[in-house]
Amino acid sequence: MKKNLPYILLCLLVIVAGVLIFGSTHEKEIDKRVTLTKNYKSPYGTYVAHELLPKMFPGSIMETNKKAPEHWYTLENNGSTLFFVISQHFDPNEEEILLLNRFVTNGNNVFIVAPKFGKVAQRFFGLDVNTSNYFYGGYADSPNVLLKKPLFKEDTTYTYPGFSFSSDYSNFDRAKFHILGTDERGMPNFIKASIGRGSFYLHSDPFLFSNYFILYKNNKDYFEKSLSDITASTKKIIWDEYYIYRLEDDQKASNPSPLRVLLSIPAFKWAFWLAIVLLALYLLLNMKRNQRIIPVLSKPKNESLDFAKVIGRLYFDKQDHLNLSQKMVTYFLEHIRSKYLINTATLNDEFVKKLSGKSGYDEQEIQKIIESIFIIQTTANISQQQLSGFYQQFQKFYKHTA
Repeated sequence: MKKNLPYILLCLLVIVAGVLIFGSTHEKEIDKRVTLTKNYKSPYGTYVAHELLPKMFPGSIMETNKKAPEHWYTLENNGSTLFFVISQHFDPNEEEILLLNRFVTNGNNVFIVAPKFGKVAQRFFGLDVNTSNYFYGGYADSPNVLLKKPLFKEDTTYTYPGFSFSSDYSNFDRAKFHILGTDERGMPNFIKASIGRGSFYLHSDPFLFSNYFILYKNNKDYFEKSLSDITASTKKIIWDEYYIYRLEDDQKASNPSPLRVLLSIPAFKWAFWLAIVLLALYLLLNMKRNQRIIPVLSKPKNESLDFAKVIGRLYFDKQDHLNLSQKMVTYFLEHIRSKYLINTATLNDEFVKKLSGKSGYDEQEIQKIIESIFIIQTTANISQQQLSGFYQQFQKFYKHTA
């Protein structure tokens, strides 16, 4: 072992050098994880949007919310607060949507970016959200979006590569909602509804607020213009994360893990982890290379074939050659159906080709077997010599296709 140690070290050195050399020249793959959270600087996180948002409203304070609206809503929010939601699924219950409506009526603004709305939200806003799973458009400028007049000075188109949602709004009241933007198909994906002294802003594509989109070419302008309609006197921004994690939390609450419940008991928790540690130590101390005895496996025996031979001998002793021949045909056809899954109702040229293709047996030999079967099925008497010939044909087929 000591003599081979230098060679082993040399091989490891060569492998490491190869990884460093070839790995450094390999094109870096884009991180395609879709998180939509402010802590991620990856392409599909929202770190950039979170950092830019307070700069658009000088003097405002920003806080992160992870609770339902009833825990943060107060009457003190009197027209100077922006509630910003970005999620893959906006699914409030009746109480939450009514609180958000009261929040907007008092003069605040709610900006919701989500490709999927729950039934309560769709019913409240009186619209349908048409969406499909997001798709990856590659590295070229494929999807494009448009911000429209009259809110914006001119219709402006923005393009971007990467992920996109095919999501839009339909069946909404055009008198109640104003269309602020569309997708490349001309379908509304950004709309506004004024209620009381505030407004709801609804956007269907969260990827347009991701790091990748905002930092691509001049797309920062899209982010700034999308929020430019909100009053500059906004003093407080609530960055919401409640609707990002709510679905996951609801699933855990409706299906609590039995182990999680047991681990909440301190005595059981200590006993459980102690058992895990002792089991790990036992496995580590007993890790030996023990070669188990390899059992001798006998070749599978075709008992059905032996049974057929026994029955054949009985019929042969009675000199009932025709009956025995018919039994051999019946067994042969059943063997073809069960092993090769071929229909034996019609024994024609197509049957011969299929059987030859699946079994690897010569077509001419199979044709001879078929001719023998026809003789057995149409003849009233079979001689011992014919029976022997039929038997040899069938046995030859079994041996060559075993």
